[in-house]
Amino acid sequence: MQILYLQPICRRYLPRSNYLLTSVLHAFRCRWQMFLCFSTL
Repeated sequence: MQILYLQPICRRYLPRSNYLLTSVLHAFRCRWQMFLCFSTL
């Protein structure tokens, strides 16, 4: 019963959290590449 109630909420909030997660991962990846570039210098 609770799962059926939670499904619409998940569908409503999933794109926003997914966008947030991808942006955080992108920023982390950029920082990691910068760190690798500076460590090889």
